[in-house]
Amino acid sequence: MRLLQALQACGLRRLVLCPGSRSGPLAVAGGLLERHGLELFTGVDERSAAFLALGLGRADGHAAAVVTTSGTAVANLLPAAVEADHGAIALLLLSADRPQRLKGIGANQTVNQERFLEPSARLAL
Repeated sequence: MRLLQALQACGLRRLVLCPGSRSGPLAVAGGLLERHGLELFTGVDERSAAFLALGLGRADGHAAAVVTTSGTAVANLLPAAVEADHGAIALLLLSADRPQRLKGIGANQTVNQERFLEPSARLAL
């Protein structure tokens, strides 16, 4: 909740949500903040959701954010991240992740999601 509140205080107006169990808390927080002016969109496919957020940002110059679950869901954000990078369009990609201890042992939805977005990201936390 605090993350989205802070982003909203910095000017975030729109959030595109892609359902997923690990990103559930961000989705719930987005729903609560909708009552306070955050405009919500829902996407089923992460790739199209990221391009929706990119288009919203391109339309008026205000960054939009997309929320996804972990793993391969994040990989689907890469095409929009590359487009945002090349077009100098602000795009926030918010994702859940699996615990570090589950990475590299075959657990589902575990990929090195920080690394494959690095070339197109200005900041990765």
